[in-house]
Amino acid sequence: PDPDPDPDPTPDEDTYSQEKTKEGYGMWFCFTKINNEKVAVAEVPPFLSSSNSCIDRNIIGVVTIPSVAHGLPVRRIASGAFKNINGLTKLIIPSSVKYIAENSIYGCNSLESITCENPEPPTGLFLKHICSEDSKVTLYVPSGSVSKYKSADGWKNFKEIKEIGADTEDAVSINNLMHEPKNNVVIYNLNGQRVASPKKGLYIRNGKKVLMR
Repeated sequence: PDPDPDPDPTPDEDTYSQEKTKEGYGMWFCFTKINNEKVAVAEVPPFLSSSNSCIDRNIIGVVTIPSVAHGLPVRRIASGAFKNINGLTKLIIPSSVKYIAENSIYGCNSLESITCENPEPPTGLFLKHICSEDSKVTLYVPSGSVSKYKSADGWKNFKEIKEIGADTEDAVSINNLMHEPKNNVVIYNLNGQRVASPKKGLYIRNGKKVLMR
């Protein structure tokens, strides 16, 4: 008898499909082969209008790019993948990404920070649109990698490069806040979702980060 078919086969090359982000948004990926490795690339499909991005342009807040899409590692961000997304405030790039194309991130007027989880700076030319003289975008990188990013082409143009979690030193301990009258305490997680019983970690209260110890 014929062997059972693969229940979750990897996508054919040069096909497109969506993968859900951590926040629940659908993000488009192209599946292809680069250096003999089957990979996923965050990319706008050719059958969509050129004005589109790889994710709904009406999203608001944080977007976390998946590290894996349909079983394949996400290695690249293509040109135009994140363009004119006015509600995007924070973009998190996984450690799997090794290359970011020119013009891949631009026109995101509310963008406040980019977190790149790769200890080695990905190559690419995408930064010229977000490292202008008046740019206020902060770059967050893994512990021990600040010096690498400060000397890497493109990345070194960020005015502020900090270690991931560096801003916790400015955070207020939330323990004391929990003793306030309950109806005065409104706490959100970093995705903007209201939290009734926060555990350890970072949260937002009255527009400021607080640390639950």
